[in-house]
Amino acid sequence: MIQFTSLIIAGFAALTLNSFTAFATSLGDSEKPRVAPEPLTILTAEIPPLLGEKNAIMTDITRAAFKASGIQTKFVSQPVVRITRSLTKQKYCLATGSRNWFETTEQKNKIFINIYNTDLHFFYLKQRFPDGLIYHQLKELAGLKIGVLRSPLFLVHFQGSPLLPNIYYSNTMEQNLRKTYLGRVDLFIASALTGWMLIDAIYPQSSDQFEMDPKSLFYASGDLVFLRECQQHIQDFKQGLAQIKANGSYQQILRHYYGPHQIPPGVFAKD
Repeated sequence: MIQFTSLIIAGFAALTLNSFTAFATSLGDSEKPRVAPEPLTILTAEIPPLLGEKNAIMTDITRAAFKASGIQTKFVSQPVVRITRSLTKQKYCLATGSRNWFETTEQKNKIFINIYNTDLHFFYLKQRFPDGLIYHQLKELAGLKIGVLRSPLFLVHFQGSPLLPNIYYSNTMEQNLRKTYLGRVDLFIASALTGWMLIDAIYPQSSDQFEMDPKSLFYASGDLVFLRECQQHIQDFKQGLAQIKANGSYQQILRHYYGPHQIPPGVFAKD
C-alpha cells in the first residue's frame, strides 16, 4: 500500500512538474519580443521629385502599395548606371526607375509594372533665348550644348540624333541645372516637375530667369522593375497597387506633388 501510494505521489509530482515547465515555456515564449521582418530593399535614383529615398512620387506610390500588402520597404539610392548594373547582375530584386533604362537584351529576365509616366522638356535661361526656344525639328538645335542625365533612357533616345555631338552627360539633374545657370550648356532636359522643383530649390531668387519649352520631347515610362524570379514580391505589389488605386491613395499622392496644377492625364499608371 505504501509502495502504491508512493507511485501515485511520484506520478502526480511528475505531471505537475511537466505542466509547470510547459506553462513556463509558453510564458517565456510570449514574453520574447517578436522580431519584425527585415524591410524589403528597393533601389532608386535621386531624381526628385520623381525618384529618391524620400519625398518622391514613385517612391511614395511604391511604399504605399507594398504597405497595403503588409510589407515594409527601405529605399537605397544609387546612380542610374549602378542600378541597371546591380539588377542585371541580380544583386538586388527590384528598383524604382524605368524600363527605358535597360537595353532590349537586359529586359528579358525582368518584369516592369508601370506606376507613373512623365514628359520631358527643354529648360533654359530666358536671357539666352529672349524670344523663346524656336524650332520645328530637333536638328535645328544641333549647334546648342544640351545637358542630359547619364542614363540608358537618353542614350537610346538620342542614338543617331543630330544633337548627339553636343550632348553633355551628367550623373544628376542638379549638375545639368547648374551647368545651364553657369552657361556651360545652353539647355537641359528634365520633366516639368523635376525641372521646376530643382530650379526653385537651388536658385529660388532667380527662378523667374528660367523658362521651360512647352513642347514635350517624349514621355518616359516610370516603372517598378523586378527580376522575373521575384514572383512573390510581384504579386504583393500588384495587389497593393490595385488597393491604393481603388481607395484613392494613389490619386492623393499625385495631388500632393502637383498641388493646384492640373494633373496631365498621361501621367497616370497604365493598367
